[in-house]
Amino acid sequence: MGSTTALTIAVIGTIATVAALLIAAGAALVRFGAGKGSVDSDGENFRIFMREVKENCQRIADRLPREAPTSASPKRLTALGERVADALGAHIWSANEAEGLQAKVSGKPPYRVDKVCREYVKNELSPNMREEVLRCAFEQGLEESSVYDVLRVVLRLTLLKKLNEDERPRLTAPEARHSERSGPHGR
Repeated sequence: MGSTTALTIAVIGTIATVAALLIAAGAALVRFGAGKGSVDSDGENFRIFMREVKENCQRIADRLPREAPTSASPKRLTALGERVADALGAHIWSANEAEGLQAKVSGKPPYRVDKVCREYVKNELSPNMREEVLRCAFEQGLEESSVYDVLRVVLRLTLLKKLNEDERPRLTAPEARHSERSGPHGR
């Protein structure tokens, strides 16, 4: 995914450079035309030329890969991934599924939790959720695997949050009052 992003950035940079050069060349043509007394016709030609450049740049941009729903870091979703998660109801789904998986991942490091989530999404989804994945992939113009990745990341984040909450030591009422009075640094 990181190489796709780098490629996209390189292509956009190239498009921007070409567009800047074409604008500079067009501006030079207009200046040259002004000296020859043909500003009006050159100005119109320049507008037509720039419209064509804009259309060509748009065609190139349309061919570039779309934003990936999961970032290069396996820790979070991109804005597109969040939209996909919302469309799937993935946060509610993951809260329900996490209950049954919590014991299976308890005490495991995050990369092992991720592996359990990957296998669960690959092998254990209900037929209804598989249908939702297909629908969402179609509507968003994504590969099914990208939508499954969104489910995996959301499920993993839910499990890690639950595990972290369960492993956090609980303060008794007197300890909590003392902690509140002493401030965040225990003073």
